[in-house]
Amino acid sequence: MTPRLDVSESEKKFEVQAELPGVEEKDLDVSVSDGILTIKASKQAEKEEKGKTWHRVERSFGTYQRSLSLPSSADADKIKATFEKGVLTISVPKRAELEPPTRKISIKSS
Repeated sequence: MTPRLDVSESEKKFEVQAELPGVEEKDLDVSVSDGILTIKASKQAEKEEKGKTWHRVERSFGTYQRSLSLPSSADADKIKATFEKGVLTISVPKRAELEPPTRKISIKSS
């Protein structure tokens, strides 16, 4: 199963929210390398209980991973992440844009 993501953008940052129900913070890994943001998570199966017969098992367990390319305006050195109630929120600030230099061009007559 792949975590479901919402990606949004505001004037100062990009924000990624990933649904990770049943995942514990210790089982999360968020990394960035060469402009690629990667979210890895693992969800452990519950212990098998003796004397219990399962009629349906739909919940998924295992390791999940999602990767996203960051835009060139993202400041990868200042990324922050929080995890609350099964939702991972990653805040990716934008770099301060530098204005291109301007200069006066002199016009010569022939």
